[in-house]
Amino acid sequence: MILKAFDRDRAKLLVSRGVPAQDLMGKKFKLDLEDTFVKQEPNIPRVMQKVISAARQERSIETLLEHPLRGNYVVGIGSFPSDMRAKYLAQHLMSRAIDQHLQQRRMSRSLPLWHRVYGGLADNLRDKPVQDMPCLLIISNIDGTGSSNYKLEKVRDLLEKFSDIPRIVVSGGEQPCDLFANRLHYPCRSALYLGPDNREKEI
Repeated sequence: MILKAFDRDRAKLLVSRGVPAQDLMGKKFKLDLEDTFVKQEPNIPRVMQKVISAARQERSIETLLEHPLRGNYVVGIGSFPSDMRAKYLAQHLMSRAIDQHLQQRRMSRSLPLWHRVYGGLADNLRDKPVQDMPCLLIISNIDGTGSSNYKLEKVRDLLEKFSDIPRIVVSGGEQPCDLFANRLHYPCRSALYLGPDNREKEI
């Protein structure tokens, strides 16, 4: 599956729902998911973990793209050396969720929302009452190894506050399975990890 840039109208809608304009996929950039996922080897102290293969991640994303609004799941999407590719994939999930939301006409929910967390104590989305509950929430601006405890606590609070809807956490650097197990201490249904085209390939 190859992901491409959005047309002008969809890009404008994504930005209106919180996606940073500078993070949108460039018109000449394409993301081939079949050659992008990276095998994850969870590093969780005192716990034996199975390898999360690239093939398993491909199956997971196929299901998510087909049913982005099913259930109240939590998914971690990470990429290295930066979170760029993770953001691209999350944007396409958000776009699919917009399509399904409009088709299903869920009046009790609003369009998907993209939210960036920052350092410090305050967070408007966490601290204020929710006027319009989105049908899906994407949380970004997480560094797998460099984010402060304050920022990670905000992420956990947001995951709890919006526990009735699907939630996606976008991060860079660390494997998302390790981020959830060792730093967020929060369960996730799927962990997806993307690498650059010039990475060393697994045999």
